[in-house]
Amino acid sequence: MKPEIISKTNSIFQKVFEDKNLQINENMSAKDVAKWDSLNHLSMISEVESEFGIKFKLKELVAMQNVGDLLKAIESKL
Repeated sequence: MKPEIISKTNSIFQKVFEDKNLQINENMSAKDVAKWDSLNHLSMISEVESEFGIKFKLKELVAMQNVGDLLKAIESKL
């Protein structure tokens, strides 16, 4: 995984979930982040798409189980 993808994604998570100390890892999922609800999930996906200049298909979003899946999906679109 490219370090710049992880770094940019981590910054997005810190912003969306309002936690400057948040550090993502590949196994992290919604149950691991207090403010990760459906609305913040949509905000996070929107920020990721905007930051990286990509768009996810619904089936890709549904298949994502954790941050690792998100990072792999980002990398595959760059």
